[in-house]
Amino acid sequence: MTSILEAVFPAGPAPEPILPSVDPLPSPDPIPSPVAPAGPPAQGWSKSLSDCHLRIQRAYPLVEAEFIKTYPGYCIQRDYSYRSPAFQLELYKKGRELQNGVWVVVDKSQVVTDKDGSTPSHHNVYPSQALDMYIKKDGVIIWPNDNKPDVCALYTGLGSLWVKRGLISGAVWKYTWKDWDHVQVDYPMI
Repeated sequence: MTSILEAVFPAGPAPEPILPSVDPLPSPDPIPSPVAPAGPPAQGWSKSLSDCHLRIQRAYPLVEAEFIKTYPGYCIQRDYSYRSPAFQLELYKKGRELQNGVWVVVDKSQVVTDKDGSTPSHHNVYPSQALDMYIKKDGVIIWPNDNKPDVCALYTGLGSLWVKRGLISGAVWKYTWKDWDHVQVDYPMI
């Protein structure tokens, strides 16, 4: 005799479900997925976006595209992302001489950083929590030396695009001094 359960749920394999045919939707985001960094580069520095914090990796292509659209004829190029403390010290030495055990600025035009690597900066942790970049026009780097208003305005515009993506730009941050080419994930290191 067949039980009610067997009558309602007969033994045997379950029938294959019939699903409607659906074409997969194209990805709405043409930006490549961020890459999780494998480890600090052996040479002690990097200019690669893949050595940056994922928030910077995700924002960079969006900022770059919007900058090019907003400022036709200009582009941005990445400079340093990760810097080991030893490499940071080498950059710190530029424009300075060691006098009586203290590094003294002797050529301000050559100074590229105020961080000597002894106290970590956002560049000295891995993955890097900072990225430096510069603006170019016709293949020539445009640098805000001498605080030229038109060039500073370009870097301020670029900085505002980073802020729009939830990051902090040295061109528009809370400090009175400017680090025009710098972007980072947060004020305190995370």
